[in-house]
This record gives sequence, C-alpha cells and structure tokens, in this order.
Amino acid sequence: MEATKLMSVSSKAFGGQACPVTSPGFAIPVMCVKRRSEKKRVLKVPLCKMIKTPFKNVAVDLVGEMFPVSSQGYRYILTVVDYPTRYFEAVALKSISTVAVAEALVSIFSRVGIPEKILSVQETQFTSRVMKKVGRLLSVKQLTTVP
Repeated sequence: MEATKLMSVSSKAFGGQACPVTSPGFAIPVMCVKRRSEKKRVLKVPLCKMIKTPFKNVAVDLVGEMFPVSSQGYRYILTVVDYPTRYFEAVALKSISTVAVAEALVSIFSRVGIPEKILSVQETQFTSRVMKKVGRLLSVKQLTTVP
C-alpha cells in the first residue's frame, strides 16, 4: 500500500467497531477507518412578519391580595403585557373594583396606545358591563381564557 493512504490508529478511530488491527498504534489503510458522515445542514426557521404596531395584542391580569399592604394602602397589582414586544406595565391598586381597573387600563392605554385585542382571565373585573362598555368605546376586542 502507498504510504499516503496509511494513518495511525487511535482508540477513537473506529467508534467501538471491530477493525482488522490487533492493537492500537499500528498503521492501517485509510479506507479501513469509518469516516463520520458529513454534518447535515439545519434548515433555517422562516422569520415571522415584522411587528409594525406594538400593543396590538395585550394580556391583562390582577395580582394580589399582597401582604403586607404598602404604606399607601395598595393591595393589588394590575399587569399589562404586550405580546409581541414583551413590554409590560404594572399599576398598584388599592381596590380591584371594575371602575378602578378600567381607569388604570385607560391610563395605560393613553400612554402606550390602544390595543386591538385584550386577553384576560374570566374575572368579574374584566367581564363586567363597565369593561364591555369601555371596550366598545375604545374599539377593543376582549378575549377571555378558558377556565
């Protein structure tokens, strides 16, 4: 055999498979060594459409009752999360009446923009007549999660 086709055997050369060499360190033909298969190319995931308007779809939820109560008397937190950008706002509330929640949401939306859809849990603060009226006035579609 030609000297160019000979290579040194290492313990990892055959990946645990049998080879005609009796002990490591002998020179063997290259064709005897099992070559690793070429790496397959990974297909790229197609990118989604770019977000043109943030705050198109938001999720809202209430957290609380918090213990201990803050020195100003706040017990609850209203959270608003924008789905595409992951931007969030949190507003401390003293009560979770429908009017207080609606006022806090209108305050947030006046700063960041009015969304097209609001996803919320099925709590009375989000499914009440007052919130439905606010949704109609702002032209916001209200969606609720499955219980």
